[in-house]
Order: sequence, then C-alpha cells, then structure tokens
Amino acid sequence: DSRSAAVIARASASAAVGAMLREMHATGTLQPGMVKAGLSADQRSDLMAWVPAAAEQPPALRVLLTALDALLLALSSRPEVSSDLGGVKLMRAEAQCTVYPGNGSRYIRHTDDAKKKLRRLTCIYYANPEWRSKAADGGELRMHLKPPRGGPEEAKDVAPLADRLLLFWSDARVPHEGLPTHTPRYAGSVWYHDARGIAEQLQD
Repeated sequence: DSRSAAVIARASASAAVGAMLREMHATGTLQPGMVKAGLSADQRSDLMAWVPAAAEQPPALRVLLTALDALLLALSSRPEVSSDLGGVKLMRAEAQCTVYPGNGSRYIRHTDDAKKKLRRLTCIYYANPEWRSKAADGGELRMHLKPPRGGPEEAKDVAPLADRLLLFWSDARVPHEGLPTHTPRYAGSVWYHDARGIAEQLQD
C-alpha cells in the first residue's frame, strides 16, 4: 500500500545519504570543523565539509534538499511559524555534511546564530542505522529549552536515529550541544536564512 511504499522510500533515501556521508569520511573529504571564538579541538571535534547551495550536489543530497525545501515552504505558511518569522522569506544556505568520529567527539553548548548571521531555522538529518542506547553510542543532540511560561531550563535529548529530521530555531531560544559520541555519527545539516537580511548585507 501507499504507507509501505513511503516507508521503503524513506529507508532508501536514508541509506543513500548515509552511504554518501560514509564515502566522504572514508576519502578524507570531511575535515576538522572550524574552531573559533576560543574553542579548542576537544570542544568541537567533528569532521565536516560544506556543500554550497549553488554547487553541483551529489544525488542523495539533492533529493534530501529538495524535500527539505518543500517541507519548509509548507511549514512557513502555518500561523505558529509565520508569526515567529514575521513575514521573513527564507533562503536555504549551504549544506554541512558531518561525522562525529567517535572516541568522545562532541560539540559544546552553543547557538547557531550567536553572531547574528541571519540564520533562522536549523535542520539536521541523521543517517545512523542501528543506533544503540545512549550508554553504548552516545551522540545525542541535547537542546536546552526554556518553558514558555517560565521556570528552570529543561534539557531535551534527541537520539541521532536513521531518517530522523530535527528542526529548531537557530537563535538563542535553542542553545544545544552534541553529547560525546562513542561510534561514528553521521548527519547532514542545513540552515534557512533571512533572505531579506542577506540581500541587505550584500548591498552594504
């Protein structure tokens, strides 16, 4: 039936993205992430590569990005999202292909738009089949969330399971961290920017 076909299609897409990321890792395409603002290598110890939005993209990544664009177009029309966006049109930036190679590799707590580079939404797609428990594999993304009605901050851990897509605001509402990873953990990340702000920056 259509539901079974959709499950098979998602599994195939996840496998294709995972194969692409593993090949990039094996061939040395993924290199140590940039360490800035006083961070040391043990505070951000992922390996990554940027794929520009306008560049020739591997087929698996192109399929994923096309699906993300369609999803974001639908989400941005929903009242609870459009009100927060305030009429801002979104523009997809480059994609980031990433592996945390294990051995406790991690990324300390941070926000994706800390320097106000106009990132609005963060999307992370995981490609890790047969991911085991936190104690065995680790690698959860921990979000530090403030309850809408106030109160102490709450931690929400998200396991990097295959075909899981995580979307959250890129600003200070969602500080987050990559917890220590004990086995290679693969993901593709994309940010949607304030298109108007980007255009104004280019004009300055």
